[in-house]
Amino acid sequence: MKKLSFGLIVGLGCLFSCDSEPEKEYFKEVPPPTLNGVTIALTGNEGDTILVLASQKFSVTKYIGNRKPLGANLKLDGKPIPLYNDGTFNIDTYDYPDGYYVLDLVIATTSGSGSLSDKLEGEVQTFQRKWVVHIDTSAPPAISFVEIKPVNGLLEMRWEQYPKSDFGRYGVTKYCYNVQYQWYQVCWTKKLSRREMTTLRDSTFMTGKVKYAIWVEQTVTGKSGSPTQKEYELLYDPALKAEWVNSTDVKLTWRKAPLSGNFDSYSVALGNSADANAEIKTVSDTVFVYKPKTLFGGQASLSMAVHPARPLDMGAKEPVAATTFVKGNPFPKFVWSHLEYNAVLNKYFGAQKNGTGVDFVRLDATYHIEQVFHMTSSYEFALSENGKYLYVSNYDIDGFSRLDPLTFEVLGDYKFRDIDTPPSGAFLGRAMTVSNNNRLTLKNTYGCYVMNMDDFSKIESFSPDYYSDIIISPEGDKMFYGGKLYTWNGTHFVPTGYSNNSYPFQFLGNDRFLFRRTGAVDVINLVSLVTERSFAVNADYFRYDPQSELLTFGAVQSTADVLYLYRLDQDAPVSVIPIADINRGNDEIVMPLNNALISSKGFVLPLSDYYRP
Repeated sequence: MKKLSFGLIVGLGCLFSCDSEPEKEYFKEVPPPTLNGVTIALTGNEGDTILVLASQKFSVTKYIGNRKPLGANLKLDGKPIPLYNDGTFNIDTYDYPDGYYVLDLVIATTSGSGSLSDKLEGEVQTFQRKWVVHIDTSAPPAISFVEIKPVNGLLEMRWEQYPKSDFGRYGVTKYCYNVQYQWYQVCWTKKLSRREMTTLRDSTFMTGKVKYAIWVEQTVTGKSGSPTQKEYELLYDPALKAEWVNSTDVKLTWRKAPLSGNFDSYSVALGNSADANAEIKTVSDTVFVYKPKTLFGGQASLSMAVHPARPLDMGAKEPVAATTFVKGNPFPKFVWSHLEYNAVLNKYFGAQKNGTGVDFVRLDATYHIEQVFHMTSSYEFALSENGKYLYVSNYDIDGFSRLDPLTFEVLGDYKFRDIDTPPSGAFLGRAMTVSNNNRLTLKNTYGCYVMNMDDFSKIESFSPDYYSDIIISPEGDKMFYGGKLYTWNGTHFVPTGYSNNSYPFQFLGNDRFLFRRTGAVDVINLVSLVTERSFAVNADYFRYDPQSELLTFGAVQSTADVLYLYRLDQDAPVSVIPIADINRGNDEIVMPLNNALISSKGFVLPLSDYYRP
């Protein structure tokens, strides 16, 4: 508090008006007046500076002891302003622009000395008090967010502390992003009355986009400063994945929810109604293993959601993810049965559709594509058992090409017109087989042929027959065409007299053959020419796998498609495998190959999952 100043006026009138001397002592000496015990202040303002934000009434408080007030004078910026009898006065901000001014108050009182002059109000004492008045009618200045980040499982915002003394409260508004309409909308507003409180955690945010605004309100006027906004985005993709960990169990994995403070549970919904759904209450538990009822090659859909402990703000969505899985591990898709495994090379060879034609591919033992050779439209190829000779149909030259099996280098191109005269028109089959001594059988629009590919010479030719395939044995000494068996006599293939009206399908080694007939498949011994075994099955397709020594029959049924696995030395199937529906019109098939069960739709599982010898 500033020091009070005062002045003293002593009344001397009696010195000039008395005409006789006193007989007794009527006067006594008293000490001079002092400022002890005198205070002057404004109610609610203890300092020397007064902040005025709007027109305001003030009240003077004073303590003058035994002095008698005689009057007061109040000026602001040198201009008098009214001071009312109750000690109040007004400062009207409309009369003064923003700035700093001096408020000067002078109070006159008696001296309080107790002298006769004091009692006669002849001793007048004045007290003066000055303040600096700061008039500021502007809105509070803006403050900014320092950062927004996850802290202890919740999203925390931190802002600058408001520096001025006119603080009333902070205002914080949250704007939620509406994904559907792609705009922000107000979710809530909070008011915080502690100036030192500069952090707030949002307990309702989980993931997505959000925007916050911060501003300050004044105490007296209620004016608000301009809000400062800051956006925050936390993209969370659970990245749900499903994988087979063995023949019966599927493991689901996903990414942990980033904000555990508003986490309640994960829910996993399994697409197959025969499987139970799951609820997981621990945020760090992101693995779920279950046993699906899905058939091989069949697809199941899965979905998972992250549920909050507290309801999310309007427009916000719970994080969700979905995936599908198939009973089987990934395998490159191929066309119908156009896939072979060569044990000598330990490679797979097959034909794939690619949208603009056909890709002939070679796969390594782990099912990864090593090399691609583009063909225009045909899927046909022939590979010898010893892995030396590979031929692919080539529509671009109206013929076929020989490829190096390990590099796909073109070793030769051959045209059908160089074999025979083109016909006027027929079917477009181009089936082919090749032996270990480079003898190639062809079936095409020109006819059916046996070719010596060492010198590209024609060994045998037959009229084209749409219903008859021409197939050569691995050693190149036997050949079937039109249901008839031919053997090599050193220069040509000659008929043996053995005839079978069934449909010839596949050599089993060099001395046995598979014939397909209505309701059965026969195994013929080509040395004794007797039927070794007949399998009474109604099959839509069949395939023999030399590696597993299993004969597979695929049957399309009304309830579920079925694979029957047979050993050649047993009449009854060793395994019956329900599989997902196949569609022959879409070139789909499931077959055993190299001790694996492979679907042309792009899936594989070990054959041991279904059959162990």
